Amino acid sequence: MNAHTNKMVVIITEFSIKDRVINTIEGLGVKAYTIESHLSGRGTRGIRDDNVLLGENIKISVITNIDIADKICAAVATQYLKHYAGIIYTLDVEMMHP
Repeated sequence: MNAHTNKMVVIITEFSIKDRVINTIEGLGVKAYTIESHLSGRGTRGIRDDNVLLGENIKISVITNIDIADKICAAVATQYLKHYAGIIYTLDVEMMHP
């Protein structure tokens, strides 16, 4: 098996901006991502749970090269995280291909 090193970008933010964030990352050339819903947690803006009426959180994960990862982080942070709850982080990952 061949291993290929990439970056995983993880965006945790409010459900209410999901479509806007997706449009932003797709505009940067991202063709594949995973979305997880119904997240709970606590942060600087208080406790968040999976109650849709109070504001559900989502997690969007993208595996891409370092250049696109940097662009995703900059775009999402600049456009959304000043006004909405959220965090972005990256991880080094190895993709396994037969």
